[in-house]
Amino acid sequence: MEIDVYALKRKIAEKNTTMEGLAVFLGMDRSTLYRKLRDGGGGVTVHEAHLIASFLELSFEETIGIFWRRRGNTPRKKGTAENTLSSPF
Repeated sequence: MEIDVYALKRKIAEKNTTMEGLAVFLGMDRSTLYRKLRDGGGGVTVHEAHLIASFLELSFEETIGIFWRRRGNTPRKKGTAENTLSSPF
C-alpha cells in the first residue's frame, strides 16, 4: 500500500487535529506514526488505514484516493481513464 501522505496530512489539518492526536487515537507514539508514514506509508497496515479513515471521517472515495493509490502514479485529473478506481481486493 502506498499512501498519499500529503493528502492525509491535509485531511488531518482540515479536521483540526494533529499527527499527535491521530497517533494517540491509534494507540501509538507520534514517532511511530511518522515512521510508518515515511517513504510512502508502507508501514501502515490495512487495519490502521481503516482506523485512520474512521477517525478522519473520510468518504470511501477519499479513503481509496489516500490509501490505495497506484505505486509511482500521481493523482490525475478527473475524467481520465487512468483515474478509474478499482477495488484493492
